[in-house]
Amino acid sequence: MSSGQSVNAAMAIDLGSEFMKMALIKHGVPMETVLNRDSQRKTPMALTIKDGERFLGDAALKKALVRTKNTYTFFLDLVGKKVDDKATAQFQAQFPYLTIKPHPNGAPFNSRLIVEF
Repeated sequence: MSSGQSVNAAMAIDLGSEFMKMALIKHGVPMETVLNRDSQRKTPMALTIKDGERFLGDAALKKALVRTKNTYTFFLDLVGKKVDDKATAQFQAQFPYLTIKPHPNGAPFNSRLIVEF
């Protein structure tokens, strides 16, 4: 390839409720799923906050064993929902130790998460 040519590539991100996957797409090359640091194709959608430090994915799930109340999973289900939405009530029933209240801009958000950040 000459120095005047550019390489066009794209990254696709699939944010699911339980897992996240990423893929690289480049012209002339088959789509490739990106492996995480544990050589896995999917990463858990989990966040744990401990003493102001954030842990994501598998690291968050490991911390969840002892820090259940500071671990957030399935939080993507709340994006764009109001506090009185059915999905919010289901989330609250599944995770009763987390408090959901209206955010000042109208979006539901866990008050603990706001404080810990």
